[in-house]
Amino acid sequence: MLGRGSSGNSVVLEGTHNISKATVAVKIVEKKYLSNEQISQYMRMIKAHQVIKHPGVVKLEDYFITKSNFFFCFELLQNMSLYEYISEGYESMHELRAREMF
Repeated sequence: MLGRGSSGNSVVLEGTHNISKATVAVKIVEKKYLSNEQISQYMRMIKAHQVIKHPGVVKLEDYFITKSNFFFCFELLQNMSLYEYISEGYESMHELRAREMF
């Protein structure tokens, strides 16, 4: 397990994309813990990721929606996460440093 959502409704696991064979971060979100508004937010996030292609944004490789879960396959970041960086007490980051890390 790579991580767990702060609200307890999701986990992030390491996986392999079936088509590209790339190592990915698979975020699994249980819908039973989400409000209708939160479900709508996830749907908007999917649409946003489909149009945004930028090196500073984690790529959504694929997604699947079932009756009970969202499955998001994101590119796997190999270095520390932004959360870990901020948790260490850094308040800001120069763009060049961000490119190195993420």
